[in-house]
Amino acid sequence: MFRRNLFLCLIFLFLTISIYPTNYKGLKKEIDIFSQILNTSLKESVYHPLLVSDPPRGAYLDGYGVVFHATLNLNRISILALSSRGNKKVSHGDSDVKTLIAKLKRNVVDTISQYGNGFKLLPSNEKICIIIHVLKRNLMEGKNLDKVLVIGVRKKDVDSFITKNITFENFKKRIKYIEY
Repeated sequence: MFRRNLFLCLIFLFLTISIYPTNYKGLKKEIDIFSQILNTSLKESVYHPLLVSDPPRGAYLDGYGVVFHATLNLNRISILALSSRGNKKVSHGDSDVKTLIAKLKRNVVDTISQYGNGFKLLPSNEKICIIIHVLKRNLMEGKNLDKVLVIGVRKKDVDSFITKNITFENFKKRIKYIEY
């Protein structure tokens, strides 16, 4: 009896492991595709595509989900403006940064809502998380801005939105925003 139960447990364990293995190669393809989509979205969110100094890169963390990281360098605004407008001073103050971050949030949420279901191999209880570092340094005035924007949502919430089980407003409420 004990041997039979042990044998059945081992068969069940073997079948469970073989049915649900993590397909890292397939997941890597999905991450690469989403990285390209996110890169396009970020470039459309900012004043100039060269502001995306570190394009999005993604990684899978087992038990957590997929995490993407990107860097926006607002110092490039001055360089681009000087080269295209002569020596005119360009305004990119705090209100512009707040507007940019609001636009980034909207575009990232739209990107997740439209393309987040492309993660077919990501378990529904895991997350899609995007981290964006916004850098702005002014050496002349001694002012620095280093903002980190984190946007995360569970895969099952994306699936619920895609299948129209929840509205876009409810979907946005389920997204976690952290800004510091």
